[in-house]
Amino acid sequence: MKQTIFIILCIFLSISNLVHADNKEWKTGYIITNKNDTIHGLLAYRNGVSDWEKCIYKKTESDTIQFFTPSQIREYSYSEGMRYESIELSVKSKKKLYFAECLLKGQMSLYYLEINSFEPFKSYYAVNLSTGLIRSFPPLDNEASYLTNCRAKDRLKAILGNNSTLDKEITKRLFTKDNIINYFKIFNDINCSDNACVTYKETKKDRKVFLTPYTGCITTLSKLDCSSSSSMSVSVSPLIGVKLQINPNKNSDRVLLNIGLEAYTFSTTSLEDIAFIGDHKKVESIKAFDNDSKVVSLGIGGEYRKMEQKLKPSLEIGMNYNQLFRKVKLKELPQFKNQSNERYLGIYFSYGINIPCLKGEIPIKLIYSQNLLAQIEHYDSYMHLGLSVGYRFKIK
Repeated sequence: MKQTIFIILCIFLSISNLVHADNKEWKTGYIITNKNDTIHGLLAYRNGVSDWEKCIYKKTESDTIQFFTPSQIREYSYSEGMRYESIELSVKSKKKLYFAECLLKGQMSLYYLEINSFEPFKSYYAVNLSTGLIRSFPPLDNEASYLTNCRAKDRLKAILGNNSTLDKEITKRLFTKDNIINYFKIFNDINCSDNACVTYKETKKDRKVFLTPYTGCITTLSKLDCSSSSSMSVSVSPLIGVKLQINPNKNSDRVLLNIGLEAYTFSTTSLEDIAFIGDHKKVESIKAFDNDSKVVSLGIGGEYRKMEQKLKPSLEIGMNYNQLFRKVKLKELPQFKNQSNERYLGIYFSYGINIPCLKGEIPIKLIYSQNLLAQIEHYDSYMHLGLSVGYRFKIK
């Protein structure tokens, strides 16, 4: 029990260190000052954390970091396509300057504002270039009711002038970000006399896919539930594996979804105390069960990486499905007769660093895993501690 509490505490502290740290990912881009000067450099991408209240900029990697508020600059833009403009918007009946993401600019411009704080807020804003009128409408999630969906669509129809062509598109399609951008494109195409009307549109990006082969060593501590001995068997063996990784956020690699397959071996030995009754009593310890196990493990998990630092510390948490193939070398006692191949679910976590190398990275990780459930009559205890080194490269 104490061991489990210690492991949970380590996981909690690791998550706190990574998630609550100021995790900045530097990307090329530029800022436009209030005097309309364009200054190129590096911008800190923070995946929506405080993007709306400040721009973090530095000229080069070695330069001092500068902070800009919406009152100090007009906009900041990433080379990959994301653009944030300083604009006065009404949030919860209070007007204030915010950095809102500009999704499309034209006769009718489209902005999106998301505030991640103790009171989260998100909204789209339509800005009419001719009148300067700003009108908002809410985004919808998959759990929105039919009535809420209809009301949001009716509001968007009114904002776009109740055009018959647009009304049909809005009615029949889902209320997604890509579709909303498309509605505004259609509106600008209908109402603008030249192609220069739409000056900005979101850059399309594909999700990245990485492959990470790795190797290492693993120490296994095991104890059979049917054994009366309190001692655990310890064995050390090589480890090999491979992971397929996908970034769910197209603009950042700080979070990766992992699907992995790995293989290793370990040995289990049980010493049983046997009482012999004859002329006198004596207790002897004999080797009652001895075997080698080959393990194939399929794991699914998530990895969070701190992008600001050059070595990129990372934490991975997930679950695995393990198949054991046992080769029994010695089986002395009746209680071990059911020892055979088994399957069990496990939980794992790893903490490590990712070293940039050539066109990829070298991940070095400390790994911990243990079983949660055995699908046989007895419940054996397995705990694995390992060290792995691999090479992550992009395949898509």
